[in-house]
Amino acid sequence: MIGVKICGLNDKESREAALKHGADFLGFVFCDKSPRHLSLEEAAALFGTREGWGKAKLVAVCQDASLETLRALAEKTRPDMLQFHGRESPAFIGEARRVLGKPVIKALHVREAADLESAGDFTQAAMLLFEPPPPAPPSPAPSPAPLSTPDKSARRGGHGRVMDWSLFHGKTFPKPWILSGGLTAENLPRAVKASGALYADVSSGVERAPGVKDRQKIADFLRAAKTL
Repeated sequence: MIGVKICGLNDKESREAALKHGADFLGFVFCDKSPRHLSLEEAAALFGTREGWGKAKLVAVCQDASLETLRALAEKTRPDMLQFHGRESPAFIGEARRVLGKPVIKALHVREAADLESAGDFTQAAMLLFEPPPPAPPSPAPSPAPLSTPDKSARRGGHGRVMDWSLFHGKTFPKPWILSGGLTAENLPRAVKASGALYADVSSGVERAPGVKDRQKIADFLRAAKTL
């Protein structure tokens, strides 16, 4: 059995499915470039009451947010942990942890084995999350896009891309770590066997469309995790 984080939850039904089937972490995304983005008000309404949650922890996923923004986020939504998905430095993580009093998960992009070396720099993080980098942004359009069109190319997670799981085989890290990127109920056993991961993070792998969670896929993923 491995620990599971269901990320990008944005409605009551998927939240309840994640809790019912034993998710260890429930993640909501506070990044307006993501199709899973929640406002502070929406997140507070969805996760405000923790009755019946058991040991499940609420994780607020942010990207290059200021300390002022993070303080407002923590006060409004009361997450158990913060997850940093941007270019936050080890020093910034230490400061955020000191100021906010919340443990931090730091997401790191992995293309090749050399990318794992930076994990040792993030000693202030409580956990690390490894994921593939986002796809390259599309080539510029021949004419300017409407200003109302969001730029999805800048978001850093939830793309459904898979990385080479064998890169992690036999590796040790200074903090507990989470495997992420293109995981589904079907490929999770192979991913865990190849990588040795004890925690897994899933978002697009339990969706029927970008930003739209599927309760059955959430249940299937968590059942698969319990067999490992």
